Amino acid sequence: MTKPAQSYSPKKASPKAHAPERPNFEAAFTEGEIFESEAKYDEVWGGDRLLTMLVLSKSSDQLIEKFNPLIRESDGDDFSSLINSVSAYKVHAKARADLAELALERLQAIAEYHAQVLINQGKGNYDSGEARQE
Repeated sequence: MTKPAQSYSPKKASPKAHAPERPNFEAAFTEGEIFESEAKYDEVWGGDRLLTMLVLSKSSDQLIEKFNPLIRESDGDDFSSLINSVSAYKVHAKARADLAELALERLQAIAEYHAQVLINQGKGNYDSGEARQE
């Protein structure tokens, strides 16, 4: 489990510099795992993602007209399958959003660490967020 990163909020430097706390987290994935996952993404989630977006491209009248025959012919089983596909994609999309949030937290932790290092080196103006020109 990775160490949660603190939200980025600039703090004024104290007169006495202190060593910044270095972020400490392990890689969540290997690059190989990422490239393999991304290569298969459309194959695995493309249909559910497309179905989700197509549903959003229709009005209620259009959806009723389109799915009314499907519901009658299959006693709703095929329509339930469509609902399950969109629901599965929703769960997956939320998991992807959680990964994006974790990536942001990691980047914010690195930014905070780097800012503190610059302050300790006397190169940063933390109040304005700008580096001092030499």
